[in-house]
Amino acid sequence: MCVYVCLIESELRMFHVAMRHSVLLVVLTGISWTIGCGGAGPGIERFPVSGTVKLGADLISNGEIRFLADDGSRVDAGPIVNGAFQFEATEGKKRVEIFATREIAGKTVESAVSPGETEPATEMYIPSKYNTDSKLEAQVSPGDGNSYDFPLEP
Repeated sequence: MCVYVCLIESELRMFHVAMRHSVLLVVLTGISWTIGCGGAGPGIERFPVSGTVKLGADLISNGEIRFLADDGSRVDAGPIVNGAFQFEATEGKKRVEIFATREIAGKTVESAVSPGETEPATEMYIPSKYNTDSKLEAQVSPGDGNSYDFPLEP
């Protein structure tokens, strides 16, 4: 009996791990379709953009930066790693949004992927004036001169 129950528990754990990875894959695929990773499509040219992001005196260690087309037709985005970003974006005036989260020390929440398990709690620590309510702008032009520094105030 114990062997049977242990086998079922083992299979359930493997199922939860597989489901966690499946959910992650679906989320990442959706994000890549939304932000336009990969090719820009026929006739759409993209240009390199790069720069730095600081909050106060500190570099943003991990986050995401999004360049939204003025007309809302496209979102180009890339990761922020150790305060720097580099990706490709389409030409034109962009509204810039910056996002970053961090773990809350000593706090956990129930896992959304694995019921009954916990994971570290996180918080969005970039003020909304730099993401959902952002007034930050960038003008992406043809060529390689699209470098932007965003010194954010807490």
